[in-house]
Amino acid sequence: MTRSNYVCINMGTRAQFRSDCSSVASTVQVMGDLVNKIIEQHNYVFYDLADPRSSKWFLMGSPWPIVFLAAFYVYFVTRLGPRLMKNREPFNIDGIIKIYDLFQIAANFYIITEVYKGKSGQLLITFFCEPIDYTEKGIKEASMVWFYFMLKVVDLLDTVFFVLRKKNSQITFLHVYHHWIMVVVIWMTAKYYPGGHGSFLGYINCYVHMIMYLYYFITNTWPHYKKNLWWKKYVTIIQMVQFSLILLQQVPLLFISCPYPMGLIYLSITQNVFMLKMFYDFYVKTYVKNKVK
Repeated sequence: MTRSNYVCINMGTRAQFRSDCSSVASTVQVMGDLVNKIIEQHNYVFYDLADPRSSKWFLMGSPWPIVFLAAFYVYFVTRLGPRLMKNREPFNIDGIIKIYDLFQIAANFYIITEVYKGKSGQLLITFFCEPIDYTEKGIKEASMVWFYFMLKVVDLLDTVFFVLRKKNSQITFLHVYHHWIMVVVIWMTAKYYPGGHGSFLGYINCYVHMIMYLYYFITNTWPHYKKNLWWKKYVTIIQMVQFSLILLQQVPLLFISCPYPMGLIYLSITQNVFMLKMFYDFYVKTYVKNKVK
């Protein structure tokens, strides 16, 4: 090989090297810009848009703890938990469940009384269009929304107890979905819009849960009442009435002007229609068709 040919080949190699470096640098720059945009959008959605009053409360900052909790809940109660319990005897946790039921009754009663006091003695939250209160008074309502969210997190123990007692037949899609979606939606509400029109859902749900956990406490304490307690099916009816009242309160906002985020209204209406349909199917299957048989 002549000296001139070697120089040309060497120079060509350097030119190719410079071209490859330039291409890599350009790709890195594009990827870097993309990552920065994703981070900026993440911070905008989960921090800039969040209500500053609740952003520093427990589980209200980063979305990832609640994403992990919701995902692990579904995995544990449908896969991991039943697998771990497969060759084990059911746990006897009747005492723990009784304490849990009493806690639920007390916690739901506490929210009702605090909201009642905050509304100056009104029995119900304003039925048609209640904007979010951003005054000093509204902080109390926001804190109750957060407390209600934390109670929905505690509600996940319902399913955990089913797993530990090997009551796998009660771990239905309706049960798991209802508990999961409540945690996710109420987290969104507490983070972005804690208070206002959507509070009616939590307020009436606390009444329903007081009745529901009172029923659970009675049947856990005195098991012989389980088949004889005449108001068993009415717990399901009350839940359906709850969904109907929520729809009655929220559907009018589709036709009137109200300073409340419509995104939450659309989400809530969709979920309540879905839940009403599933609870109705459960009622028919459990109390109508079985009675006919």
